[in-house]
Amino acid sequence: LPMVAVIPAHRAAANATTAGRSCGWDQASQALKPYQDGKAPIVMAPVWYGPEILWRSDFRVVGVPYEIPSALGDVQDFFRDETAARRVAAARHVDLVLLCGSDRSGPFGDALASGRHPDWLEPLPAGSGFQLYRVALR
Repeated sequence: LPMVAVIPAHRAAANATTAGRSCGWDQASQALKPYQDGKAPIVMAPVWYGPEILWRSDFRVVGVPYEIPSALGDVQDFFRDETAARRVAAARHVDLVLLCGSDRSGPFGDALASGRHPDWLEPLPAGSGFQLYRVALR
């Protein structure tokens, strides 16, 4: 039951539209495709993108909507604030962060979606309305 509270917010965010540009689930793996280098990078993304990324690529994801509550909690924590995001990124060995430019998943997620990011996240081209960052903690 703890997962139920997470589902509606992430479902709405996953099909968000920004300036007429949709960030559909099926476009998430395409946005990541140029960064697939054969070593299965770990992606932090809103949970509703997770199954599509897993299905269509060799990437790994932190959480999916049918995941154990701790992984879903880590996704929520990541997008809540920068301190939590940094902790989760280090603990989960996150390589890339992907979200739609119109996702509203928490204060830190809102900042990332609009292109504002800390120096430990390097922006990468993604297209299709997505924001993509490489994690540079290590």
